[in-house]
Amino acid sequence: MTNSDWLTHIPTLRYLALRRVRKLSDLTPVTRLRALQWLWLETLTVDRLPDFRSSTMLTRADCLGMRHLRHPAALQGLAAAPQLRELLVAAPHLPVDAVVPFVGHPTLERAEIVLGSHQRDRDVDDLLRLPPPRPDRQFAAMHALTRVL
Repeated sequence: MTNSDWLTHIPTLRYLALRRVRKLSDLTPVTRLRALQWLWLETLTVDRLPDFRSSTMLTRADCLGMRHLRHPAALQGLAAAPQLRELLVAAPHLPVDAVVPFVGHPTLERAEIVLGSHQRDRDVDDLLRLPPPRPDRQFAAMHALTRVL
């Protein structure tokens, strides 16, 4: 799968997990899922996340094993999500500067950013000063979402 346009045909989708889809390079269609509340991205080859400004229901994003996220602006589009409350990122090549757009984010309440070294992880913790996201099952239950991985 290299194209995610087909997702726009499911406008009521509230939870989306994209895992290990190696040739998927453009997530822009995901930003058009108006009902999306939880986005789980794992081991994708994207190098920057698109602008999620129009994703007004998105409250949680998990980005795990995202080795291609290396640019300081790689997460900037995700920071534009107006209702983002919880964030989990594990991206070993992501620079600490990439989390700056989340500093003082108006709705972000919980975040854990794992960059692969204790010093860089501490630097991010010092910047954000937020508790970690809720456990998956708790978040899913709170929002009446069915989590399938």
